[in-house]
Amino acid sequence: MNLIEIRPPATFDEYQQACSLVETVYQEHGIAPQHRLAHPKANFVAVQDGQVLGTVGFRSGAQGSLPAEYFFGFDVEEVCSCPRAAVFEIVKLAARERADLAVFRGLIAACARYAFEENGFQAGLAIVKPNLERAINRLLHIPSSAPECQIVRARAMAENPLYFFEDVSPRPIRFAREDYRFYGRILLEQVQPRGTVSTYSFDHHRDYSVPASYPTPCWDAAVVAA
Repeated sequence: MNLIEIRPPATFDEYQQACSLVETVYQEHGIAPQHRLAHPKANFVAVQDGQVLGTVGFRSGAQGSLPAEYFFGFDVEEVCSCPRAAVFEIVKLAARERADLAVFRGLIAACARYAFEENGFQAGLAIVKPNLERAINRLLHIPSSAPECQIVRARAMAENPLYFFEDVSPRPIRFAREDYRFYGRILLEQVQPRGTVSTYSFDHHRDYSVPASYPTPCWDAAVVAA
């Protein structure tokens, strides 16, 4: 069995696999919305032997309203004390095997390295249930804080009432760039026995949901040339 590769989707098929995985996980946990899920346009995937084992989406505040501020009614610049373009949010985090820490660590490590080490983002956001927040804090050793805010009920009900109001409600958390130096290297080292993390070719401005955004395979190019 080969190592797990944490990286951007290399093909449109991998992107589609990631979307299907998110939908399957939502259904298995009974939180699938009535409408079609909106998938992130830019994401990282965890791939092993051609199979997508996990995925996480990445969205910048410069690309519009972030899910956390939309559903919890705050202004990202006030909550994070930095310009909107310096804030990102991780969205649609999903893994085929919930207990697979290599996939979980690798996906979060990819987002953190890309944002804080390579692109100068100042803060990150995520909407999480308490168990995921504990895993981020205790297993990944990533410190976080929660802004003072309340769910905008009408928006949450219209989007996904099962996720927002069944069992324990989620809340937004934020994590800061200055803390990355304490956990970034350790997080990447913990992934290494089972996987690799590659962020150099990722571009959060790119729309990975567009088939034409992927390079044409050599054999296709030869057919076209012929």
